[in-house]
Amino acid sequence: MSFLERVSFNHATFGPTASFRTFLETVVETGAGGVGVWTERLDGLSPAAAGELIRDHGLAISGVNRGGFFTGSTTEQRNAAIDQTLRQIEATAELQADTLVIVPGGLQPDMKDIRVARDQVKEGIARVAPFARDHGVRLAIEPFHPALSALRGVVNTLDLALDVCDVHGEHVGVVTDIFHLWWDPGVYQAIGRAGSRIFGHHLCDWKLDAVDPVADRGVMGDGVADIPGITAAVMNTGYSGWMEIEIFSKDDLWTMEPSAIASRCLGPARVCLEEAEMLRKI
Repeated sequence: MSFLERVSFNHATFGPTASFRTFLETVVETGAGGVGVWTERLDGLSPAAAGELIRDHGLAISGVNRGGFFTGSTTEQRNAAIDQTLRQIEATAELQADTLVIVPGGLQPDMKDIRVARDQVKEGIARVAPFARDHGVRLAIEPFHPALSALRGVVNTLDLALDVCDVHGEHVGVVTDIFHLWWDPGVYQAIGRAGSRIFGHHLCDWKLDAVDPVADRGVMGDGVADIPGITAAVMNTGYSGWMEIEIFSKDDLWTMEPSAIASRCLGPARVCLEEAEMLRKI
């Protein structure tokens, strides 16, 4: 498989204002083969119609954003998150996609015990996993960097995510997002443990001078993450899926035109993947 056939662009990389159609047209121009989509950014199209439009552009869907947010201080909050995730599973199936990304959920001012929050994530996955399996949808849990524990994800390491996956069979797995995982001293061992449960791999970097853990992420090579090394480890598990470029970058990429964003990302992505392939042979 060629480099471009493996590369996917996430819609978020193009900022909050790029329309769905502009996003698709820009990706087609790059020659990349896949897109990561957000169900709330389909330009008013139904998931079924949006999926058809994606395929009409010759593209495949690398992943759908997003379900989860299972944590909450009240039963009503947690049940609402379950219901929303069930709807996202249905939307993923209607898009004819196979993978829904799961954001674990964070903490709240009146809920400060991270152990309780992690148990809520386990419960949430348990409640939606059979529905996902019945709809042919894989759930990909995304561990979050500790800087985002309170805001987004109390599941901070790949091992913690895999602990959740262990009881649910082959349709519940993980996303290895370099921005979130690069810091973990156990990440290489955990990648080996994950094996075939890696459902997606996200390319991005951690900037040394980052000021916003949500939207100040780096293009590959601009930061301190060992992107080739982590990617080589993922490949060594037998992973042959999408290499998805997902970069939230409000002060850099999001100030550019869509075509410039794509060009800015593709070259570094190619270099990183070539280096990863070389590391696999050592």
